[in-house]
Amino acid sequence: MNIVKVKVIINVIITIIFFIICLVSSNHTDTSEQNTTQEITVIPKQTEEPKAISDISTDIIMPKSKVIQDIISETTYDKLTNDEIHLIEVTVQHEVGNFSENYQTLVAELIYNRLMSEQFPNTVEEVLYQEGQFCGIEDWYSSDIVVGDTTKDVVKSVFNKETTSHNALYYYNPELSADYAVEWFEYSGDVDYLFEYTEENWGIEYTTRFFK
Repeated sequence: MNIVKVKVIINVIITIIFFIICLVSSNHTDTSEQNTTQEITVIPKQTEEPKAISDISTDIIMPKSKVIQDIISETTYDKLTNDEIHLIEVTVQHEVGNFSENYQTLVAELIYNRLMSEQFPNTVEEVLYQEGQFCGIEDWYSSDIVVGDTTKDVVKSVFNKETTSHNALYYYNPELSADYAVEWFEYSGDVDYLFEYTEENWGIEYTTRFFK
């Protein structure tokens, strides 16, 4: 009888021990799985949305007006010295006299054309002092000559532009020119006639013919 009780007690103890072992094992497994899950969990990194173009400072996209102005190329007038400008003004005033602003513009444009042409020197002084041109400027020019406001405005306007209204390089007035000049312009074949300009002054008509 005692032996039976002992066996029963032993079986109960074994059962309890087995149950405890199973319980401990189960808890360990759950903890391991939880740790594993935590280790492999990846939290996505939050990134900023790309900024729209409208959100970017306009100072970066658009240059300042001063920068734009600096990019603009200088005009021919800007590159001339004060002495060169005065020399052109006096020449135009001397050639045209009391005639109109339109006539002065035609002559100023011809001087501009010569400066731009490969057929003529590259400097204002060389072009205007070239032998046989512009009524012997070397004999009468002076830096003290006073230039009228109209002539100043004409020269500034012409030399501030990139193009002229005509491409003439030569001109003359038949009524005021020597016979050899008329023959050269009209019959030599060295120049091509382009147009003529007529203007009245003190009741007298003066016609100037332009060539290239």
